[in-house]
Amino acid sequence: MSSFPQIVAATSESFRAMILKYMPACAYRDFCLWALSEENSEQREFLSLLGITQLANLTSDSLRGLLEQEEWLRIIERAALLNAYFVFEIKSDDLECGIMDITAAEDERKLRSRVIHAFNRLVVRRLRGTNLPIEQAMDLASTRAESISAFGRGRLKEKHRAVARRYLENHAHVTIEDLEYSVLPCLMTNIGAAADVADSLNRSEAATLLRRGLIRRYEAVDLLIESDADMPLSERVDVGADAILIVPTLAYYSSLLAETARPLSGLKGAIESGLLPDLLKNAARLIRLLNDLGPELLTQRDTRATLMDRLPSRDEPGQPASAILLLLRDCSAQMGSALTRIQKDIFCGEFNICVHGLAKMASLSEALTAFHRRVAYFSEAYEHYGMIFSGQLSALSSQLGDDVLSVVVKRFVDFHVKLYSQPYDVPAGDFALQDN
Repeated sequence: MSSFPQIVAATSESFRAMILKYMPACAYRDFCLWALSEENSEQREFLSLLGITQLANLTSDSLRGLLEQEEWLRIIERAALLNAYFVFEIKSDDLECGIMDITAAEDERKLRSRVIHAFNRLVVRRLRGTNLPIEQAMDLASTRAESISAFGRGRLKEKHRAVARRYLENHAHVTIEDLEYSVLPCLMTNIGAAADVADSLNRSEAATLLRRGLIRRYEAVDLLIESDADMPLSERVDVGADAILIVPTLAYYSSLLAETARPLSGLKGAIESGLLPDLLKNAARLIRLLNDLGPELLTQRDTRATLMDRLPSRDEPGQPASAILLLLRDCSAQMGSALTRIQKDIFCGEFNICVHGLAKMASLSEALTAFHRRVAYFSEAYEHYGMIFSGQLSALSSQLGDDVLSVVVKRFVDFHVKLYSQPYDVPAGDFALQDN
């Protein structure tokens, strides 16, 4: 039996349980419960909009051929718990869209920044053991988060609105605005979901690795948003790696695979020796570099040379440092998917370790020099961490006496290599647009 339908159903049920447990009574809560039910004739479309379909695909593909049916059944509900948490993370990640866009309205950027900082602060407090639900609501409400759309962006927003309009046909007392501008209840639920994921491994050897990884994720996002162009490049890689959910995700799967599905006595030693934590951090470094630069720019010397040839080598009269963003957009149009990750972050106004801060430098010449240096450094870092990563995978297999965990970690990195090789605005290159 394929694991895909099972994980879709289990993730949907876990998502529904989180809504019932943590989301305050509101129109969006009722809408989600309806959209998940059989009453919604477009239920499959809604699952894809949330990311549940894509998350189930990634889960089943990562584990394909590695587990016996009874082993899979031992972990399916806990895998679904993590996936349901990711659904809310996808929504909170959308808050970062536009925050680095210097052409966007300053009030909008400040609003999103306030919401992100308030949210991250509350999640960290909850993960450290503080649970103040009333304070959570008051702190987040004070940010005016209710003025931000929770329907995503572009095509996803329009598809989300289409499902919402079907709901409104039989719920005349609700408006489309009631459903779309619902970031606040989503963030409140996300806080509870993060705590549930961390608490679910309290008795695991990987408990500290998971909880620490989650805390660092939210703290690192704040650090990146507030960072300036002078942040050392090695620190950009490390903080950028912490800001994505790779370490906690793989720590969680370490417990599921090596403690629940197939107990392996070597897991404790792999954690205590630092082998597993270091491996997961290197996986996160590789994926962060892939996310921000893309595999072709990182690995192909000719591509880097072509890019540098197409960028001017000095200031052009009257051009400010911010002109580098337009120059990179032009190069992206000429070089296709080679620069798709940089193109995406410039277009969406998101943080990129290679681009951040360039537009605020003293001159275009300084920005160009910094960009050249960053591309060279990050490509060398990718090769360096990749070599270490390969050796650590072999060492982990030897330590555990089983390669199941090494294979999953490797597949996770390979998934992102494939994803980020494609144009960001097509399903093959955007996780949120993919479907089964």
